[in-house]
Amino acid sequence: LVATTNWRSPNFLNAGVVIFRNTPRSHTLLARWWHYRCGKHDQPGLWRALFEQWPGWQTDDEKVQEFWSHRIPLALPYVAHHHVRIRTQARLRTPWVCNGSCAWLYRETGCLQRPLEMPGLLLLPPLPLSPAHVPASAAANGSVPALQHYAGLMYDDTPKQWICHIDNQAGKTCSPRTEILSKGEDHLHRERDYNRCEHCKVAVRTLQESGCLKKGTSIYFCACEDMLLPEYTMSPNGSSVAALCRGCTSAKSRHFVINAHTQKKGGHVAISPKKFKDNHKRRGGSANATDGK
Repeated sequence: LVATTNWRSPNFLNAGVVIFRNTPRSHTLLARWWHYRCGKHDQPGLWRALFEQWPGWQTDDEKVQEFWSHRIPLALPYVAHHHVRIRTQARLRTPWVCNGSCAWLYRETGCLQRPLEMPGLLLLPPLPLSPAHVPASAAANGSVPALQHYAGLMYDDTPKQWICHIDNQAGKTCSPRTEILSKGEDHLHRERDYNRCEHCKVAVRTLQESGCLKKGTSIYFCACEDMLLPEYTMSPNGSSVAALCRGCTSAKSRHFVINAHTQKKGGHVAISPKKFKDNHKRRGGSANATDGK
């Protein structure tokens, strides 16, 4: 299975666009997904079908049944915190191309920055893949477009992606409206640069001050379109993360340092729903915590 995460509200796996290899494993996965598609959202059924193919998950276990009984099961925080153990138990040999900061970012925000291989699953970020993270044959012409859910013109000069998802910022990304394009290329570039800077600073301030996990829970309240904007670099001793906002012009608003051990010092303080919505009002963003179907 090849699938992507969400570009807005953190989500383990978005079922809007999925690619299955025609194998007995995929046939079993699809059959189980259809069997579990009886709730309000169909995505948790796919998550459950996937988890049941991983080491350590027993379908008749009482705790497992309780895990999937919630309206939105906490599949994302489970994978974000336990993917190393799952990969080890499954004896996956493909190394995760990650400089340390992407693992920290995934755990702290639920936002995936690099492709992650899990048993029977290749999980892609909602971003184009750079030549450093794909096979040489695929990277011959530069970066590989995102599968879906890419924030497009907010990040780059092109909204290019393989599939245009219906909720993907409509007029601002993969299918720009005429009135957006009529503003002119220079105006679009200025607007993009402003958004990249401001949203990047929102991401950094959130990680510095409060974090993305609601206190006492495993629910992420940040938006990945913000959290994936900074360029993160983990310090050699793992105590801090340097964040660079390239969209900002002044040095003072470009370089930041984030404590990498915020979660170990008593957990995150919750971002109030009002503050979360205010951060996204200016671009008409969704304040839903799941963005699920």
